[in-house]
Amino acid sequence: MVEIKNFKATANEPFSVIRLGSHSEGLRPLLRLEIKLGDMPSFLSVTQFAKEAGITQQAVRKMISERRLSAKMLGEQYTISREELVRYLQIR
Repeated sequence: MVEIKNFKATANEPFSVIRLGSHSEGLRPLLRLEIKLGDMPSFLSVTQFAKEAGITQQAVRKMISERRLSAKMLGEQYTISREELVRYLQIR
């Protein structure tokens, strides 16, 4: 089992950097993950958001209906910005 503390994510072009670890405890980051944002869609479907966040589609729809997650309708489907995913992962 791995415990994650002090999770931080940034959405700077052209990479999103996620660091796991704690500098305040004098430790080096446990992981540095760089993802090219140019290869990823700017908006996610409920299914894509749920998969990347590790939660169910039902939970995503509930957060949208409770206005805890910002989403827009595109036709008959919700779209959620990638920035919302980063925000969600930071506060989770």
